[in-house]
Amino acid sequence: MKQKKQLESELQEAYSLKRQMFTHYESLTIFQDKRGFYGQIEELIGLIDALESTIYNREISFKRFRNAMR
Repeated sequence: MKQKKQLESELQEAYSLKRQMFTHYESLTIFQDKRGFYGQIEELIGLIDALESTIYNREISFKRFRNAMR
């Protein structure tokens, strides 16, 4: 049960980070032409992709754990 709560907490934290990163990405996109943020945007896209992969893997792990607890 303790492990389940920890996994849920980590999953929520990952989703929160993803939302923050997308918000940051949107603010960079608005100013990309004026400030030349292309390199930062590409880096941020890579981070978002990595985070999405981490979230997906965490969800799969959580589903397996939940199914094992049944």
